[in-house]
Amino acid sequence: MGALSSFGLDARELVALATAVEVNHRPEAVRLLWQGSGRKALPALRKLLGDTSGPVRVAVLDIFGESGDPSAIEVANGVLESDSSPVVRATAIRVIGRAGLDQRTTSLSQALDDPDPDVRATAVELLPHGMAGQAGELLLKALTDDDLRDFSDYIAKLPKPAPPADAGEPARMQRGQALAKQYLCNTCHNGDFSGKENVPRIANQRQDYLAKTLGEYKDNSRHGYDGSMADVMGAVPQEQIADLAYFIARVR
Repeated sequence: MGALSSFGLDARELVALATAVEVNHRPEAVRLLWQGSGRKALPALRKLLGDTSGPVRVAVLDIFGESGDPSAIEVANGVLESDSSPVVRATAIRVIGRAGLDQRTTSLSQALDDPDPDVRATAVELLPHGMAGQAGELLLKALTDDDLRDFSDYIAKLPKPAPPADAGEPARMQRGQALAKQYLCNTCHNGDFSGKENVPRIANQRQDYLAKTLGEYKDNSRHGYDGSMADVMGAVPQEQIADLAYFIARVR
């Protein structure tokens, strides 16, 4: 292809030559065209996204991803929306994974609705990087009720967490225990904080997570199935949350 370029053939003519190559060798011909012509070949290569061969379309997407060209994300999004091949759509997600957060957010929503599980798995693996809690919200929205039930059943069968090696400072443990009794934590969550029915186990959960969750119930930034936790935490002074979390994380 590099030699052909020296004859003054433009990118469209080179793409036409690549298309004429036997299908098994066509992806290699496309890559050689890219190596010989560079970015000026991209508009012509874009037409090969309609090639009947999946490996050819994958090769074209890989080239757009490598190019760093601003059109790469638009091209990949179009493929993700319309291509019939799961392998090609998964390749499009890898191209999108190199994009900025705003572009990845839109694409993640679309990819998580893909009918193919491998495409969805690729989206989960590649797109959330750098998206923090935003990715979690999108992932949860994509879960069906059956997904949530299956996930809950799986979590319920995991071994219960072990308490930390340190038993905790006695004075602080006593304060936390008194608070748990005062605010009836040991009633709804059982005396051993193992939970029951739709009330979760909180014994030996991470202290930082407990403190964060309790604080969010208090300021109403976290919403449960009903208002019970918000009602309870509304009466708990902010300065007592740390001792309460400390105790529950270490309860034996």
